[in-house]
Amino acid sequence: MKDKELTEFATRFLTAYAASAQSGNGDPANYEGKSALFIRSEGPGGIVEITDGIAQAQGGFVHRAATLLKSKAGHEKAISEIGIDHAHDFIAGDGPVQNAVTAMIKAVFEQADASFEYLAPNYLIKLDPAAV
Repeated sequence: MKDKELTEFATRFLTAYAASAQSGNGDPANYEGKSALFIRSEGPGGIVEITDGIAQAQGGFVHRAATLLKSKAGHEKAISEIGIDHAHDFIAGDGPVQNAVTAMIKAVFEQADASFEYLAPNYLIKLDPAAV
């Protein structure tokens, strides 16, 4: 699915994420001896500090994707985790941002199309042990 607004949010998110990783903001040595609490993400792309810009771009991406998927298929936490995973893959790789954006959006919609079966025991029916 090609949605201009979703693509813009995804591009902004991946670009901001990569910029934070390259700046060394997430480097633990920068925070040695300081008691500052910061939010970070760890993965194949290293340690990345989640700045306000990243959080806003990610929030926009997640909310737009959830809006497009509707309530039956859109789960914000799952969309957010897919975004973080793809952002780390983007940092660790060397491909263009547009390929990463396309892959991230595709992964979100593939996750939404997934179906699961749940089997639960039915305690209202009791089988005769002698017949089994």
